[in-house]
Amino acid sequence: MNQVNAAIAAGYSEKYAKQACRIERLVKVSLANAFERAGFTDKAIVVYAQEGMKAMKLQSCNIYISKPNPESIDADKLIINKNSNDFVEVEDWTARHKFFETSLKLIDKLREKVEHSGAIEHTHFFEGIVAKAIPNRMAGYADNSKN
Repeated sequence: MNQVNAAIAAGYSEKYAKQACRIERLVKVSLANAFERAGFTDKAIVVYAQEGMKAMKLQSCNIYISKPNPESIDADKLIINKNSNDFVEVEDWTARHKFFETSLKLIDKLREKVEHSGAIEHTHFFEGIVAKAIPNRMAGYADNSKN
């Protein structure tokens, strides 16, 4: 069912359904043109996605130092330098994953939802397995009941 027929089925008049679909197409085309004029081209999107998959973030960290007295029992343990207020740059895996996921959706390699009929095909394969397994089990039960 196309958009016009879906709108008619939903109760809209044929004239209004056709007009709404034309307006929607015009808006999509004009938005695409506006993005192109603004420099938001396919190439720019690819470059942005590649940069996004290299995302980094700053994370606070504690600098550990060893205890000052090497003869102490706890000489092998480390303590936090209380004067430390350091940050390190680490990979931002959450952002990288989001860029990757969005890129896959753009090229239609990943879909939000896959439609299926729910019907199971090739049941003859499973029927053969079940038909062989059940009599064998039943035979085993019959043998056990004689003992």
